[in-house]
Amino acid sequence: MEDELLGELYPVIRELDRMSPRGMSFSDAQVAITQCWAVINDRPTKWACQRRNWPLWARRWSIPSESTMSRRLRTPSVQALLDQLEHRSRQRLPCHWYKSIDAKPLPIGGWSRDPDARWGQAVKTKAKGYKFFAIVDPGGALETWTVGPMNDSEPLVARGMIKPLEPGGYLLGDALYDCNALYELASERGWQLVAPRKKPETGLGGGSRAGRQRRPRANHPSPCPLPSRGEGSETGT
Repeated sequence: MEDELLGELYPVIRELDRMSPRGMSFSDAQVAITQCWAVINDRPTKWACQRRNWPLWARRWSIPSESTMSRRLRTPSVQALLDQLEHRSRQRLPCHWYKSIDAKPLPIGGWSRDPDARWGQAVKTKAKGYKFFAIVDPGGALETWTVGPMNDSEPLVARGMIKPLEPGGYLLGDALYDCNALYELASERGWQLVAPRKKPETGLGGGSRAGRQRRPRANHPSPCPLPSRGEGSETGT
């Protein structure tokens, strides 16, 4: 299955690659397809830099080194190419009238010296690492997503993810998203945020309640789960 997906992605990436800088040993397309091969197999980028890990029919390709991948993945042209690929892939998936917003802990070893990792809440425990934040369509598409330190606030990160959304329907979240600012922002963007109260025994509060008073009482669809390991998660270097 991974081989078939690679075969489908390769011509699309070649078609989208229109900004590769001249004088480089590897095009943006070669860097992007190498990163995609790592993600498809849920492996680190350096794994995809080893020719023996590629299908036999693809081993004739020139494969960037680990240092080249680390440097080129940060360039604007490669980032733009990956964004275009994500957008093209999103268009192939169905779009529904409700989405889910959530975060998934990405813990690393507590002894790690990763300078960007932080300690924070990971469901019911504390852990060091990162969090994957996303707004997910029930059809499997990620509408918006980002990765941040484990101690990033989910409501604060949610603001940046809600802003680029096109007007839609219902946005489902857990009690962490029961925040006046998020209800208002979602309403401004054409969405109705639906979340359980942080304190069920309390009223709606005295602040701005746009959106909260319109919260539907009927049962709503269950939130869409974030991708689990091996189901579309992106692997870093």
